[in-house]
Amino acid sequence: MRELEFTVWELTGCPYFAKHKPVTKEGVIAFTVGAERHKVIQELLRRRGFIIEQAVNYYITYKNTVVLIKGRIDAIDPVNKIIYEIKPANLTMRGIRQLALYRDLYYLDTKQVYDIGFILYRKHGETLRLSFINNMLYKPRLLEMFNNVIEIIKHYIDRDEPPRVSCDDCKYCELRNECKPVLKYFGLNLVPLRK
Repeated sequence: MRELEFTVWELTGCPYFAKHKPVTKEGVIAFTVGAERHKVIQELLRRRGFIIEQAVNYYITYKNTVVLIKGRIDAIDPVNKIIYEIKPANLTMRGIRQLALYRDLYYLDTKQVYDIGFILYRKHGETLRLSFINNMLYKPRLLEMFNNVIEIIKHYIDRDEPPRVSCDDCKYCELRNECKPVLKYFGLNLVPLRK
C-alpha cells in the first residue's frame, strides 16, 4: 500500500505551491518572526490553562493509498471549548480554512464539537497586542473543510501530482502568470475549474 502525508497548511492553500515554492530570505525571516511571536503568545495562554500545540493526525484510505493529514492546533481553550488559530492582524482566507480544518480533524478524533476563534496579534512598540475573536459572522459547517481537502487528496492520487489550486498563495507564486489551476477556493468553497 502506498503512503502519503499532507499538512493542514498544504491542504488549505495550493498543494502545488506548497511542494514547489522557493525558499526566500524574506520568507525565512517572516517565518522566524512569526514563530517567535507564537511562542510568546502560547506561553501566556499556557499559564491561563489553554492546551498548546495539540497535534491532530487523521488517516484516510483512497485507492490503495493511506493518507495522513497532520497539523498542530495553536491553542485550545478546554473550559469554553474553543479552538484558536494565532495569526497576525492581517488575517487571510487561508487562516480561516486552516482553523476550520483543525476543528474538523479534532472533531473526527475526539467526537467533541468545539467552537472556533482567532487570536490576532499586532506589534505595538515593544509589546504585542492581542485580540480574541470568538464571534465570526460566518462559521463553516462541521466537516465542510474536511470534505474539501478530501477532494484535493483524491485529485492528487488520481493524477499522481499535487493539484494547482487558485487561492491566497497565487500572489506569492512565481508561476502565477502561466499556471493553469484545476481547482479554486472561493472563500471556503472548493470548485473545479477544468477537468
